[in-house]
Amino acid sequence: MWLKRGSLKAIASDGLFTFLLFWLVSPMVLFTFAGNILPAYVLPGIPALALLITMLVSEEDTDKKWFQITAAIIPFTLVVTAVVLNLGVGDKRSEKSLLAKVNPEIETFYIGKRPFSGQFYSAGQAKLFGETTDLDQYKTVQLVGRKDAVDEVISDRRMNCVIEYTAESKRSLYKCDTSS
Repeated sequence: MWLKRGSLKAIASDGLFTFLLFWLVSPMVLFTFAGNILPAYVLPGIPALALLITMLVSEEDTDKKWFQITAAIIPFTLVVTAVVLNLGVGDKRSEKSLLAKVNPEIETFYIGKRPFSGQFYSAGQAKLFGETTDLDQYKTVQLVGRKDAVDEVISDRRMNCVIEYTAESKRSLYKCDTSS
């Protein structure tokens, strides 16, 4: 792209290039402030990327070497990105894998903080545990949280619990018998 800077100046004088550039970057900037960041949030910018590449390649004096390098790098980069995302990079901040293990017939409580993805993937069913939460009305509950915070609640309430699953987010799912 550095070698094409002369062409970029000519293209940039047109408002379309600037529009496409802002279109490409805006989903990344906008979703940076989201409570739950998912890798798929960049997808709305992909059409803009394709149009920008088309604008750079469609010139009459296209440098064939530049075109060949670009044509090799972009598909390779997209394949590598797809592989990395499929290896679970997005799971580190998402509660999806943890909540897939939850029994929907048993009440679920988050200890400490309930992330937005916990609320979303439980369809609003996972509640936030508080000091006034009465667990005695349930025979069995599921607790989700970091080990130290959940262990404190377990010892305070004298419950018998088993860790069912630990996610990459370092939160664990506990199944607890409250009638101890």
